[in-house]
Amino acid sequence: MRDLIELVLRRENYVVQTAENGKIALQLLDTFGPDLVVLDLMLPDCSGYDL
Repeated sequence: MRDLIELVLRRENYVVQTAENGKIALQLLDTFGPDLVVLDLMLPDCSGYDL
């Protein structure tokens, strides 16, 4: 699902970063500074609510 969302957004010329778990997502939030986050609440290493 993550790959599909990324593909669609890139086709619409959005700059996209993806993360496969909460740890990577936290790192990206600090370095990438997104305007919008599409977040799965059931991540493999933490809850999306906790993130």
